[in-house]
Amino acid sequence: RAPSVDLSDRYPSGGLRSTAEELARLGSRLGDPSFLAPAAQTAFFLERRPTSGRPTGYGLGFEVGRSPLGRFVGHTGNVVGGTAFLLAHPKSRVAVAMTTNIGWVTAARPPGLGSSVPDPPQLLIPFIQAATR
Repeated sequence: RAPSVDLSDRYPSGGLRSTAEELARLGSRLGDPSFLAPAAQTAFFLERRPTSGRPTGYGLGFEVGRSPLGRFVGHTGNVVGGTAFLLAHPKSRVAVAMTTNIGWVTAARPPGLGSSVPDPPQLLIPFIQAATR
């Protein structure tokens, strides 16, 4: 059981409640120009780099990455008592989301991810291929 925590000060960094279904719905709309204008998509999904040029894997509020099928975007959030995950492929508008009542900061022993866990974009590839047929 997670301790009770007042998260009302977290709105600038999230601090919102959602369901996996709502997150997946949001993720599936990220590539829709009627939902997020192309200029906004470029701004959000362009990897930002410091003056050193070091890759960060991060845009404006979204983790960004490449795969054989193009750009993937997403974010993982963690707070006392909960974790959320969103991964989307804007081009095909395929998204996967997860919410759990386990937060790494409150889990006595967070599970290890072992070598058999695929990179997150690999999870979406079969769905993207099915959606683009």
